Amino acid sequence: MLRCGLPLAGLLALGACGNPMMMTPTDACRGRVAGDLVISELMIDPDGTDTGGEWIELFNPTSAPIDLRGYTVSYRSGTAAAKSHTVRASVTVPSKGFVALGDVRSGPNPAWLAYSYGDDLGAMSNTSGTVSLRCGMTAINEYTYKRAARSGRSRTLGGPLEPDATRVADEANWCDTPASVEYAPRAAGTPGGPNPVCAPEAMLGTCLQNGAARPIIAAEPGDLVITEVMASPRAVTDTLGEWVELYATTDVDLNGLSLATSTSRATFSSPDCLTVPAQGYSVVARSTDSFVNGGLPKPVATFSVSLSPANERLRLVRGDAGIDDATFFASQVGVSWQLRPELLTNPDDIRPALNDAPESFCRAAAAWMGSAGDFGTPAAPNGPCAVDAGAPSEPDGGLPTFDCNTINPGDLVVTEVMIDPPSTDTGLEWFELFNTTTAPIDLAGLTLTFRQGATAARTHVVRSALVAQPLQAVAVGDVRSGPNPAWIRYSYGADLGAFNNTSGTVGVRCGTKVVAEYTWVRTARSGRSRMLGGPATPTAANAAVEANWCDTPAGNEYTPGSIGTPGATNPVCAAEAMTGTCVDNGVTRPIVAAEPGDLVITEVMASPSVSDTLGEWFEVYATTDVDLNGLSVANANSRTTVSSASCLRLPANTFGILARNSNAFVNGGLPPPVATYGTVSLNSANETLRLFRGDAGVDELSFFASANAKAWQVPGELLTDPTLITPSINDLPAALCVAPNRFQTDGGLGDFGSPTLRNPLCDGGAP
Repeated sequence: MLRCGLPLAGLLALGACGNPMMMTPTDACRGRVAGDLVISELMIDPDGTDTGGEWIELFNPTSAPIDLRGYTVSYRSGTAAAKSHTVRASVTVPSKGFVALGDVRSGPNPAWLAYSYGDDLGAMSNTSGTVSLRCGMTAINEYTYKRAARSGRSRTLGGPLEPDATRVADEANWCDTPASVEYAPRAAGTPGGPNPVCAPEAMLGTCLQNGAARPIIAAEPGDLVITEVMASPRAVTDTLGEWVELYATTDVDLNGLSLATSTSRATFSSPDCLTVPAQGYSVVARSTDSFVNGGLPKPVATFSVSLSPANERLRLVRGDAGIDDATFFASQVGVSWQLRPELLTNPDDIRPALNDAPESFCRAAAAWMGSAGDFGTPAAPNGPCAVDAGAPSEPDGGLPTFDCNTINPGDLVVTEVMIDPPSTDTGLEWFELFNTTTAPIDLAGLTLTFRQGATAARTHVVRSALVAQPLQAVAVGDVRSGPNPAWIRYSYGADLGAFNNTSGTVGVRCGTKVVAEYTWVRTARSGRSRMLGGPATPTAANAAVEANWCDTPAGNEYTPGSIGTPGATNPVCAAEAMTGTCVDNGVTRPIVAAEPGDLVITEVMASPSVSDTLGEWFEVYATTDVDLNGLSVANANSRTTVSSASCLRLPANTFGILARNSNAFVNGGLPPPVATYGTVSLNSANETLRLFRGDAGVDELSFFASANAKAWQVPGELLTDPTLITPSINDLPAALCVAPNRFQTDGGLGDFGSPTLRNPLCDGGAP
């Protein structure tokens, strides 16, 4: 027995008898206030294995030493519960001095660590996290990092100013320790010692502008448009002379942006800010040296992907988000493809959709200033198109004339167009004109027109008698050889070119007077004409309402494989979705297309207990009302687009699943999927699953190798607040966990997962 009357074990447990080495947390924290100690440096991502190499440095700004016994150091990532460790031994932080605590898990501490907290804090996330220090109930200091760490370099509160709580709270005072300041091989930092001055250097998420670091202004969809491409230079080799021109709708940095072809992808990377100013044209190229790259203006950045001189699809992407997508035809050696200059006259109209069709491009007509002989307008507004770039035919002399005072807008109405014949377009396209008046109209001398977007119209003047009887229709087409078929009253030959399947305008005018026009903005169905539906008599007013138009119903064939009613009365539109629409309770309406941020992948089953081709599924959360029609699903090897005539609706703030099979009898007893995706097979090894639509990336999720019959899920604790459910919540595989519970089926228990339901906590509890 000791003199105070307790056994030794009890004394050790209670810290009694006044032993100064047995100070309780209450003693340690007496009089302590926020800022008495500050976090001054972290090793977030050691070179090699993190375990045993991470550490946290504390600085004592007070005038007296502080013993850390009884203090608690904590770490948390995002909204996850913090992991903590209470210091169990005497560790003195001298006045105006530093001490480092680390996660050494075996053997002695290295020289730079004064204390080890073992594995109590787990491993720090390399991209974001929060380290805090408290004593009892008093919060002493906290530091949150939001930018990814550089491997082998600590994150430091830069000198020479003394660390204090105010400086800790300002992210601009922190940097990655200069690479030259090593405390061990391949480890830059100053654990337990004064921090060096931050060198002018970009951390991840920042870039240097005039020697000062600032956040990168990352490109969003709509910020950049590909306006010109040189895929086959003549003056120099492709590896030196290829280039791409970009137009910026707002000030933006190219840092972190990727340029991709159908076969490869490269990311623009530089410590300096690769800035493209608003409403300006800039060039990215294979080389910045004008002596070898063909005399280009100074490029903003360089890329390593090789552009194909054949038909090519070029993409700009950043993380989950698609920024722009351009498609162009095979290149002519030494001549760039450029967006037609008439499309670029109004800055408000320059948007990513401009360059989606190859027909929107034409070949450059002249060399740029300083060029070594190639044609184009790099880093400048696009010039005139070359003569061979689809200029409209000029009509012959001696054409009939028409007294334009005798015809008014609306006297003729476009009532039907064969946009995409079932085979070759040439010779099979046509459109129909209806006479709304009570007198015959001879179209001889009137001008037929076709244009796409803001491009100049291609024209044809009707050369011979073509009479449209009162309240009757005539069809005109592009027959190029032989007699006209029975349904075509007049041929305009090749003069109007080929209609674009996705958008365009056909019409008729007299001089400058527009008599009739119809514009389509939804992709045509092959072999079915687009028509103004009956039975009402056509008028200019009902022709102007897009809802009155539809794809001609099946069963109205005018020749085998071709559906339409050229020159005849149009049938009533059936309840059927055109491209860009879907049927909702028997009524056709526009598809509410998913935009970036509208859908978040929250769970994925890549290895079900039934066969993969029947039982794979993944869950999405909708942040707003959205239709899944037209959404594309892709992994590293394949891609498919969700397609349905019915609206595949997912209401806001709800979870829904997409599955390989909708039959619960064979798919493992799943709840009814919102949609099926039949051709993309999920890899049960490490995998990345992507959702996108057209140019725009909607969401992306990466996950580790899958356990049989167990889904990977975003933890339920991250899904309780709808305002925090964003596409970035699932970017890190380490943020996911294996589903802890089985879902209910009609026959009992299914695989582990929670399809269509909010995910549980990773330990199986309710979120």
